Amino acid sequence: MTPSPSLEATRAALARAARDEAAARAAVDAAHGSGEKRRPLPVLDRLYIASPCSVPWDSMKGDDRVRFCGQCEKSVYNVSAMNRAEAEALLQGPAELPCVRFYQRTDGTILTADCPVGVVRKLRLRWAAAMMTVAATVLASVGMFFGRRPDALVSRLLQSSAEARSRVSDAPVNPVPVAGGPMMIPEPPTIPTSKPSAVPAKVSHR
Repeated sequence: MTPSPSLEATRAALARAARDEAAARAAVDAAHGSGEKRRPLPVLDRLYIASPCSVPWDSMKGDDRVRFCGQCEKSVYNVSAMNRAEAEALLQGPAELPCVRFYQRTDGTILTADCPVGVVRKLRLRWAAAMMTVAATVLASVGMFFGRRPDALVSRLLQSSAEARSRVSDAPVNPVPVAGGPMMIPEPPTIPTSKPSAVPAKVSHR
């Protein structure tokens, strides 16, 4: 029996999802390293918005990375659409700090496009959507073979698959959009360490 084109396409999608997930896991392992943590970017760690801007991002003209705000007449850069190196280069430029927009987790971490956690989450959603599509295809094929059509169950599986696929483009876990003129938290001063000096003391003998 020759597999249907839809089944072949589903198998190909599963194979791609498996390869992508393996690559993402390898990236996460490389980022964490064997007992070594990736060196944090001090600029992103110290970035905060003192007075968030109330102008909606969707009202600005531009693309996903940079848009023009007609109210303040400045370009607003989406840090979360850049990788960490691009974001650091932007914020460490010779000019004054530009207006930025970014997604921030509840723990204060600013999300970037190459965040390994967000990549793995998207791949898991793709995998779940592909599995639901396969299940729906198998049920439909079995039902047609036995002269039955489990339309309700197939419809629910396809709907769940579509919902999972639509969530792939969502922002990562618990994001909070923040926009405005950025500021830098000053670095803590370096406290010099000195060895305690020896204090002579008299010893009395009884």
